[in-house]
Amino acid sequence: MLWFVAALLLFNVVYVLFRPRYSLPDALKLPSRSSILWFAVAVGLISFLVRLIFPVGWVLHPVGFQLCYFPQYVAFFAIGIVAQQNHWLDQLSLQLGKQFFRIALVMVFMVFPLLFIVTTKLALPMSSFNGGWNGQSLVLCLWEQITGISISIALLSYSRHHWNVSNVFFNTFARSTYSTYILHPLIVIGLSVLLADVSIEPLIKLLIVAPLSIILSFIVGKLTLKLPGADKIL
Repeated sequence: MLWFVAALLLFNVVYVLFRPRYSLPDALKLPSRSSILWFAVAVGLISFLVRLIFPVGWVLHPVGFQLCYFPQYVAFFAIGIVAQQNHWLDQLSLQLGKQFFRIALVMVFMVFPLLFIVTTKLALPMSSFNGGWNGQSLVLCLWEQITGISISIALLSYSRHHWNVSNVFFNTFARSTYSTYILHPLIVIGLSVLLADVSIEPLIKLLIVAPLSIILSFIVGKLTLKLPGADKIL
């Protein structure tokens, strides 16, 4: 899981190197719904082209980067910088969030199943979704970006209007989110191994492992910060 930390470090290094040479215009308004959707389509098309060379499953060792997903990572990183500079989060309306929530519902519960139904009916190879010059890869790339961006905007909008508060419980664990992210694979894998030979339904195992993993990961993450020097690193 630390591959993502390495990717963020790489993005930050590139940003620091190029920031003095290139400056973004100030006072950019939050893009309209149509502009956001066109942006999602553009990222989807770039992802489709990248997957012609780096299909899903191709991994860059030893860092573990799957370059097929990097167009969206780079796009979100860049947009995050612009959004912060222009205070786009403060401009998110609840109405816009509801609009993108409805788009996300359509994409998840209608478009996604339909994509696989058509693939099955036409006896098309499932491997085509991984990349290549075919309609399945193109549609999946577009679906991923439109769905991901729609869910992100819906959650950000809802959070701004309903969860933009602080309390003692969340403040206590907020400081340990980074250490929790780094250490959580150990907890998840450990619990999964412990229950691997237990004869119960997989869904029940999930209902046991998922909440325990979240709770224990945050506890271990918080305790780790108490180690000498850990607070400065994490």
